[in-house]
Amino acid sequence: MIYDNIKNASRYAEMPRIVAALAAVERFSDPTLDLGSYPLCDGVRAVVNDYETKPYDARPVFESHRVYADLQVIVSGTERILAAPDGGIVARPYDEESDYELLDCDERVEFTMRPGDFLYLAPGEPHCPGMAVALSERVRKIVFKIEV
Repeated sequence: MIYDNIKNASRYAEMPRIVAALAAVERFSDPTLDLGSYPLCDGVRAVVNDYETKPYDARPVFESHRVYADLQVIVSGTERILAAPDGGIVARPYDEESDYELLDCDERVEFTMRPGDFLYLAPGEPHCPGMAVALSERVRKIVFKIEV
């Protein structure tokens, strides 16, 4: 798990797919760009999202991937992303086509995400994005799906 801001992108020079994704943030930040999935380069695609954050849930369901890492970059708005250091208990078995399983995790850490912040979540690192920090608000976010 890596929590940082795109102003520090040079720190990740040895991770070419992360560098490619961070270099493309401005291109995918255009508010007139349609929501959806866009290929970026070999093994990386950008998923442009726009949504209202949901109220904090004391017992959230976490997602975890096996093939793709998530590089979640906030374009506008603020959200809370929960991440779990352990694997948790399977709430919904792994779906190979969608590359995710749902988990119930007891331990968690919280990240407050603001424009320019990113969170890199490797396969097997459970996370629960989209939660409100205080009140629900509109968030535009790019999730780069990076094949590892």
